[in-house]
Amino acid sequence: MLAEIEMDAWGRVSDASRGATSFRFPGQYEDEETRLYDNRYRYYDPESGRCISPDPICIQASLHAYAYAGNRPESAIDPDGLQTTVRITRKDRSVIERSQGQADKFPHFVADSYEKLNMKAGRQEEFPEILLPVFT
Repeated sequence: MLAEIEMDAWGRVSDASRGATSFRFPGQYEDEETRLYDNRYRYYDPESGRCISPDPICIQASLHAYAYAGNRPESAIDPDGLQTTVRITRKDRSVIERSQGQADKFPHFVADSYEKLNMKAGRQEEFPEILLPVFT
């Protein structure tokens, strides 16, 4: 291991970790003079949690153009300053893999469950809190 650093979700490095290495978030390198992180296409300021220049491929000018990782650093990364990438955990991947090919079964499962509960009750008014999703 080259170095170990402590940082929060926005990339702020603890004082004890500073100087151990200049590598920061995925794809970033800290400029020691400015304390900004170089993302190749734009610089990121860990103190404000924003980039100092707008996203170069952002079509509309807005405050979101300065966001890092879609303002979700706990679940996404932006290695080059151009595109947010959502991190998928092993647990998330497992859920995604198990649900593939199941989309057509879900509405039937919900409707069937609702029908069984209503049949037990004898009428629909017994379970007013059960709502069916609308699929379009």
